[in-house]
Amino acid sequence: MYYNLKSLPGDNYRMVKFDDWWFVDQVYNITYRRGRFYCDCPQGGKAPTCRHRDMVPIFCKHRAVNTGKFYCFETGVWYPAMEQAA
Repeated sequence: MYYNLKSLPGDNYRMVKFDDWWFVDQVYNITYRRGRFYCDCPQGGKAPTCRHRDMVPIFCKHRAVNTGKFYCFETGVWYPAMEQAA
């Protein structure tokens, strides 16, 4: 699976998960409140963290937020942004 991250107003983010054919699989909203991230994924309310919350600092560290770059959490490999269709 591949992910990219867009910023939203107020320290919030939208993470999009893509399948192996680059189709959108899921969309998760990640919010920052009271010093921590919250995610609306199924695991978001059950565990102390989820992969989506863990990836936000990775995207920030690599300056990949709002760039269209894709990240594979399982392998740690980055993929370039795709060109927009004309």
